[in-house]
Amino acid sequence: MAEAADVEQFAQENPQISVIGVGGLDSYQLAQTFLSRTGVQNFPLVYDDSFGVWNELGVSRQHTVVVFDANGTQLDTWRGFDGPRILSTAS
Repeated sequence: MAEAADVEQFAQENPQISVIGVGGLDSYQLAQTFLSRTGVQNFPLVYDDSFGVWNELGVSRQHTVVVFDANGTQLDTWRGFDGPRILSTAS
């Protein structure tokens, strides 16, 4: 939850980057509570309790960033939000 404000601000300031959050560790109700508490509005949050998205992308922990280019090619993956690194990787 701590990174939500940073991701929200990044999404708002960088509309050329599509940001999508993928949740799945808790219940759908807790995901909705997360949205209410954090005020996230500038990027969608997808709830996937099957972990299909995580498995497909090789994600094994929360707070993982995966960057794709406009064609859907995966460019890089790392743990922890880093707005400048996202911009650098996507450029």
